[in-house]
Amino acid sequence: MPSEQKKTDPFVGLTWNDLTAWAGNKIVSRGKNYQQNGYVKDLARTPDDSLVAWVEGTERYATQVFFEDDDLESICSCPYWDTCKHAVAVVVEYLENL
Repeated sequence: MPSEQKKTDPFVGLTWNDLTAWAGNKIVSRGKNYQQNGYVKDLARTPDDSLVAWVEGTERYATQVFFEDDDLESICSCPYWDTCKHAVAVVVEYLENL
């Protein structure tokens, strides 16, 4: 069953190196801290294999992480213009719960 899950779940094979290449060391560190502090709420998988969650921060941010053409992508309601700590926290929370 685990090998079957790997085929259907694109997040399963992600490594710290993958996250760092996607978001950078500083953002990965901050995202991991957010996850460890329990800021990720209501994490869910969508039918199209995206991850969605609310992440507590200065405000409560709606965050979605997904793959597009084999590249990790994210959308967040926070004001940061690039891949953010909220998105990293969502991925880390998901991987911790596998």
